[in-house]
Amino acid sequence: MTIRDTVNALTQIAIVGLGPRGLSVLERIVAHLRAAPLVRPAVVHVIDPKEHGLGTHHVRQPDHLLINTVASQITMFADASVAMDGPLIEGPDLASWARAQGYRRVGSRFLRLGTVEAGEPIDDNDYVPRRLLGEYLAWVCDGLVRSAPPSLSIRFHRQLAVDIEPRPDGRSRVVLDSGFPLDCDWVFLTIGHGSNRPSAEEREFVEFVKRNEARNPHLAFFRSCYPLADLEAIAPATRVAVQGLGLSAHDVIAELTVGRNGEFSEEDGRLVYHTSGREPKLLLFSRQSLPFAARGVNQKGPSGQYKAAFLTDEVVASLEGGGRQLDFMEEVWPILKKEMAFAYRIAATGVAVEPAAFVPTAEERTAIDRLFQPLPEGFADLGTFRDFVRRFLAEDLSAAAGGNVSNPLKAASDVLRDIRDTLRLCVDWGGLTPQSHRDFMEQLVPVMNRIAVGPPLRRNRELAALMDAGVVVVGGAPGARLRANERDARFEIVSSRPGCSDADIEPADVLVKARIDHFWPEEDDSPLVRSLLARGLVRPYRNGSYHPGGIEIDRDYHPVDGSGCGLGRVFALGNLTEGPNFYTYVLPRPGVNSRFLRDSDRCVAQTLAAVRVSDAARATKRGTDPCPT
Repeated sequence: MTIRDTVNALTQIAIVGLGPRGLSVLERIVAHLRAAPLVRPAVVHVIDPKEHGLGTHHVRQPDHLLINTVASQITMFADASVAMDGPLIEGPDLASWARAQGYRRVGSRFLRLGTVEAGEPIDDNDYVPRRLLGEYLAWVCDGLVRSAPPSLSIRFHRQLAVDIEPRPDGRSRVVLDSGFPLDCDWVFLTIGHGSNRPSAEEREFVEFVKRNEARNPHLAFFRSCYPLADLEAIAPATRVAVQGLGLSAHDVIAELTVGRNGEFSEEDGRLVYHTSGREPKLLLFSRQSLPFAARGVNQKGPSGQYKAAFLTDEVVASLEGGGRQLDFMEEVWPILKKEMAFAYRIAATGVAVEPAAFVPTAEERTAIDRLFQPLPEGFADLGTFRDFVRRFLAEDLSAAAGGNVSNPLKAASDVLRDIRDTLRLCVDWGGLTPQSHRDFMEQLVPVMNRIAVGPPLRRNRELAALMDAGVVVVGGAPGARLRANERDARFEIVSSRPGCSDADIEPADVLVKARIDHFWPEEDDSPLVRSLLARGLVRPYRNGSYHPGGIEIDRDYHPVDGSGCGLGRVFALGNLTEGPNFYTYVLPRPGVNSRFLRDSDRCVAQTLAAVRVSDAARATKRGTDPCPT
């Protein structure tokens, strides 16, 4: 038998990208083939230059970088709640795994102590360091390799996939950055977050730094805050403008404060920050210059969710009758706000409310409106706005401490997380009109993120303490703009004052963009994405005239090529599809019928069903039993 014959005797599957998405696909393949092996042996080629299964969650990160979801609400294993036909592999959620591994919470540290009884056991509601999530993902990956059936071989390629070439026989040749080709029957594209090519403004900032760094040796521009280790180059006492107040901003703040040996302590019920002397001065600003609201203390356990009374799947289906595109603000938004007001009243009164008789009061409507738009009209100057932000933080921390069931504001906010699958029904596959889709993604989603997917309460307590210590200040009012000052060789955050020509100006030596790039296929700097576009194997997704990002896929998750045809043996999941699909980057949660896990199982089940049909046809053609005993 020739090498070619040997290769053809195998079912070859490629997983390109082994973060959580790729790991979920691998888990489903192992589960299915443990339950029912294929006639031909199968080989899964896992292609990723990084450590297996970790994605961006590498295990050497410091403890001050936290996940933003309680540990018990993260899993990589499907359970009986997941609506799928595939077999299950039993496995723990992150919190259960950490306890089983001997991890305990000692102060602000999470240490593997085995049987030593120091500190406290890890709680279901702990926000653990990101490195523990990385260890968990690596443990899942190792377990899948060990438990794979004899007919399945898993081969890891610590390289980058740079091209995919269609073959005449329907297979795909995956080309690695070493030049080595892998001819595969099926390909799963599960690439995670990447980076875009610099914008015109970013290129200008790079040139500005080059022109002026001799006059200001501290001058620097970081178009991304990741990897955070790069921020070590920032000198103490430097003025650093941090653009963005979301989750990435908290990573930057932690890295440049606690990461430089600053410390927090509890004093008379207040959190106090003690400087190390190595911190820079941090100036925060964004479009609204409002911090993300803290997560309410979790009172729902690992799997508890608010059950919609008004914005249900059935209601969305009736609105979309006949495949009609929706206007979100006109048709869905009023129902969503009523849903949030309903959760608000239940929390405020502590008693069950009959949905049929529910009408929001003026007070409830105002409370929900203020969640989305808490800013009063105008501020006299930047100092006035800073005072407002500090009060805003204090009020939000008080609400978060009340919990996501008991506090009316946090109960209402959590509705946005708990009915996310219903929102997906509205948005996915062009469910909104193009203009409504644009308004939803560009105007409403950023505000929804600020309200509902903010940092742990601890993070905003730290932010308040850092403001009190003078290490962090709000650097710009709402609508502040950024400019480069050639005369002084510094960046400037400029906040206009309403009704006059004066402006508040905050100079900065360093600019850090605290964000993760959205996936725009034509701007992405990945060699693989560029090759796929150049070959016409994928095309940017467009809902009419609007491009929300992502590549176009059909409803079976096959990428759509330049001619409008689905690539029948290729699947795309996760970040690549953030456009036709909504909110693809949320990790699976136990007990809630996770869409993440359903999608993985559906694609793997399709693949293996097609392989079985093909194997049966081959056997019939040869005149043999397709399932020999």
